[in-house]
Amino acid sequence: ITAGRRNASQSRSTSQGTPLDKNEAFLAFKKEIGAELNSAVEENKAVLKEKKRTSRELALKINVAKQEIDHLRELVILKKDERRASRGDEDDAVIDEGEYNLIRQLKDCKLTYQKAYDEYKMVQSDLQFVTRLFDQNKERLLLEFQSWFDANHALDTAGEDSGAAFRMAENKSGEGSRSNGTQTNTLDQEEQFQQAERDRIIAVDPESAAFYSARKH
Repeated sequence: ITAGRRNASQSRSTSQGTPLDKNEAFLAFKKEIGAELNSAVEENKAVLKEKKRTSRELALKINVAKQEIDHLRELVILKKDERRASRGDEDDAVIDEGEYNLIRQLKDCKLTYQKAYDEYKMVQSDLQFVTRLFDQNKERLLLEFQSWFDANHALDTAGEDSGAAFRMAENKSGEGSRSNGTQTNTLDQEEQFQQAERDRIIAVDPESAAFYSARKH
């Protein structure tokens, strides 16, 4: 009921001559009519931020583990070559404690790498899902706002057109030519107004730029 009263009040104010500011309208829409949907968008955005942070941490962990594996593998090979050089073919299967520890570290490091890599793949899958959900909710929010705004704005332009028609009816001479000129100027002004409003709404919510770009094609 409160939202309806506010919308009605806003519509009345615009019909009385105050232009409907799209920046303020969008902010009000996200707090009132589109509050639930905007909350979902913000939640998606927060989850995306956390998933990206986790993804970066896991990627770093994987890289560190890979470097450690390469280093330990070189040490194991070097230790094995030294053992064979000192013993020849005799007791080649017997290793000392140092080589054993290197082999154990290498095995543990491989397990760390595999675990981080599996977690990384899961996070990437989650990222793709949440990204799609975020894009869908964001587009839905913008579409619903645009529909709501167009409905209110249509009332404003209807009031303006009625006033213009009344003023034109009072002109007794040169009505046809002036009417054509007025329609052309009104159209140009309307296009300029819409472009200005698009620029302002994108400034408030930069993520809407993609939506407006998509609407042009």
